Amino acid sequence: MDVLSLNLVKAQNSVHVSYKVAPKHRKITCTLLEKNRVLILGHADNNYIYWASVSDCADKEVNEKIFEYISKVPYLTLSSVHKIEEARERKNHYTCTFFPSERGWSTSFDHFYGKEKNGYFFALDMANLPNFVQTKCEARLAGNTYLLVLNAYKNFFFELNEDAISNYYKAKPIIELLGKESYLYNAKEEEVKEVYRQLMEKSSELYNAYMSLVR
Repeated sequence: MDVLSLNLVKAQNSVHVSYKVAPKHRKITCTLLEKNRVLILGHADNNYIYWASVSDCADKEVNEKIFEYISKVPYLTLSSVHKIEEARERKNHYTCTFFPSERGWSTSFDHFYGKEKNGYFFALDMANLPNFVQTKCEARLAGNTYLLVLNAYKNFFFELNEDAISNYYKAKPIIELLGKESYLYNAKEEEVKEVYRQLMEKSSELYNAYMSLVR
């Protein structure tokens, strides 16, 4: 299998970059989509991607080859998430991030990859990703009792009626907590997913309104 054939970043959706991309800003993100598929993005930095592919979480052979390639390849063609339809699916789904480090690669799974067999261990993590996310959801929801908390947050957010700066500072502690719980995007319970999505949209609104005044 030619791993390059999986890359959705093509010449036709490439972009011109007006500055030199620094290798130290490289990272890889993996987003858990419906039907246990994973969207894998290779980020040159916060603005541009050099890789985008969608594969089955359980396909260890493919995912191993993808990681081995994108963790080492130089940037040949750059694009942006907004130019690739499949990459836009990452919104409202759980995303984990991998950063290069002196030890190898840091992960979202409480362990590091070393200098060798990274693709092999990455493929194992992707195969376990659906279970990893659901385990976190079940622990947080505690038999759906956390849904009461989410609804309380929702009521609080939508009852804020002061100026944008005051609203944001009142909501900020909750926004920070919610930002660490993005696995709830992939909860099995539809009501949980919907309330969490509404909370994250409202969080963005509050932040943007605040930033429009303080910039």
